[in-house]
Amino acid sequence: MIEYSQSPGIRILDRFLTAYECDRLLELVKKRSRDRYSLTSDVDSPQRISISYGPEIVDSVTFQHDEIPELESICKKGAALSGLPLVNAEPLTFHCYRSGAKVDACDGAFPEGSVNRRKADGGQRVTSLSVFLNGAAGAARTFPALDLNVGAVQGRALLLGHVNTSNNPHPLAVSVQRPPVDGQCWTMELKFRETRRAGQIPKFTAQGFKVDTIPNDLFEELSTYYQTHRKNAVAEESDAIGRYVLGDAMPSKIVPLTNTLEDAVVLATMQKIQLWSGLNNVTFAACFGIREYQRGAILKAHRDKEETHILSAILNVAQEVDEQWPLEIEDHGGRRHQIILSPGDMILYESARLVHGRETRLNGHSYANPFVHFHPQDWH
Repeated sequence: MIEYSQSPGIRILDRFLTAYECDRLLELVKKRSRDRYSLTSDVDSPQRISISYGPEIVDSVTFQHDEIPELESICKKGAALSGLPLVNAEPLTFHCYRSGAKVDACDGAFPEGSVNRRKADGGQRVTSLSVFLNGAAGAARTFPALDLNVGAVQGRALLLGHVNTSNNPHPLAVSVQRPPVDGQCWTMELKFRETRRAGQIPKFTAQGFKVDTIPNDLFEELSTYYQTHRKNAVAEESDAIGRYVLGDAMPSKIVPLTNTLEDAVVLATMQKIQLWSGLNNVTFAACFGIREYQRGAILKAHRDKEETHILSAILNVAQEVDEQWPLEIEDHGGRRHQIILSPGDMILYESARLVHGRETRLNGHSYANPFVHFHPQDWH
């Protein structure tokens, strides 16, 4: 790797991607383009797309980081090179620069006061990784103020810093993508913000959920406590009612736990969460007692709060049902599963990342579980 400039940071790394990886990415990009558009020569057709090779046209295609396993692997590699977590990255973008195109200069970062620097969006754009996917004569990334021209070589990566010590656009970071003399030049761009972007939750496990069992002594204590105190259950009042938990006048009740019993539930669940996720230390976020769903209840498909509810557990304490009431949950590949729990079972799941719910009405008298939520230490 060549470090050309420390301020702004500019590093050049040849063979960041192999020729096979570059060619494979170009195949994926071209397939996405074919799937997205239908072309016709009929000028009156609503499907007609006018494709111009004039000076203002630059083609681009966008992918999510984990949309395809190959992309996810490359994105992780890019994040490791940048030193920033992948959850800070914007979607992966591929650009096609054509011969004769005119491209404006760009400094990458956002000016002070820009709405693009909102915390929910990840704040300032601080670093970008740009990779040439094909060699093209004349194509280059140029930095006029630094008198630097980086030619298009297949697999060559540029790691670019965009900001000065005040976190504003660096005056020397302005660059221009010079188009090729002939044909096309494709680049892959992965741009990083200073903090995690909203909706970007990393994977912590291979599938995203695991069915387990409640420790026997804890289950017996919970079951006895629930049967003794369920007569004191109160109507649940939370932001989930009417938003996720639907049903008749009272879709769910809550049986509060004692502090001692809640501590036991949290400790036992935390141990299982840590063993399952491989995280040595997780932080307890919330436990809402035993929710008792009532006949006809529905739990709308949703994701949990990404601020706190990252790794969670549902412990089934009791159920009085006329037919099974499955939990429907998607895995990391978007495949939907129906999970049947029996009293004494529990499910561990990545609750802020995976869509989950019970969208069939509860056909039965009641269905009771505590929910416990955790997040990784130093989660932001």
